[in-house]
Amino acid sequence: MVEELPIQKYVIQEMTSPEVREAMKETGIVIVHVGSMEQHGPHLPIKTDTSIGFEVSRRAAAKFHGRTGRRVLVAPSIPFGMSLHHMSYPGTVSLQPETLVTVMTEVCLGLARQGFRKILITSSHGGNQMWTDMAARKIFDGTDAKVLLLKSVWTKNKDDDWTRHLKSGMQGSGHAGETETSIMMALGAPVRLDVMPREPTKWRTPLPDFWAHGEEPKISGLSTMGTYNVEDVCDGYMGDPTYASVETGEKILENWSDNILELLLQYDTL
Repeated sequence: MVEELPIQKYVIQEMTSPEVREAMKETGIVIVHVGSMEQHGPHLPIKTDTSIGFEVSRRAAAKFHGRTGRRVLVAPSIPFGMSLHHMSYPGTVSLQPETLVTVMTEVCLGLARQGFRKILITSSHGGNQMWTDMAARKIFDGTDAKVLLLKSVWTKNKDDDWTRHLKSGMQGSGHAGETETSIMMALGAPVRLDVMPREPTKWRTPLPDFWAHGEEPKISGLSTMGTYNVEDVCDGYMGDPTYASVETGEKILENWSDNILELLLQYDTL
């Protein structure tokens, strides 16, 4: 078994500036992760999205070194995302969409000016998706560095579908449901089992034919992310966290990071 590279060798916030200068020469690739700080039901911490996305990105970079002997660096996470639809829940911190685009653009252009030749942007929050697209375009137009955007770390490989590990199926795997609860348990996060919801989400869905949680809707095409607040449709969690387990969380983390590893291996050849 190959010993995993210490984080002080590839996670930028744990490194010194001279160490970063030398390490970036190996591949020129940097991963910039964008998360969120928002409520995740009564049982998961505010940091859930950022913790999950950073860990998946970190594992992928570590696996890349294990496979190639060269380093992909992981930038400090951008911890805040577009979470305006969660703002009625105390503790949620959100950026305005245009602010998120500006922050992402300035971070990535700064890294490109320092000499990184390839930037992989990863996101772990659905509310970011529209704005990461806009930011990636601005970054692409502002630098000669290559830019690749992974709109969600919840990657699905048709040859190894991670959803097979779910006990509740996709209907139980939404915001703070089985998937995120399992992963946070695997990370040793402070999951409040004593207050974890003991039943699936009770939806207050306005248009059921357009809203099909965990499955394909009868009628597709409706945009919902920018047109509702979470408290209007549920009680802060989506799915069924009662099926969560450390084992499931670890399997999902490994699956997602394996998928990003394959992406990095191809990106490295460009």
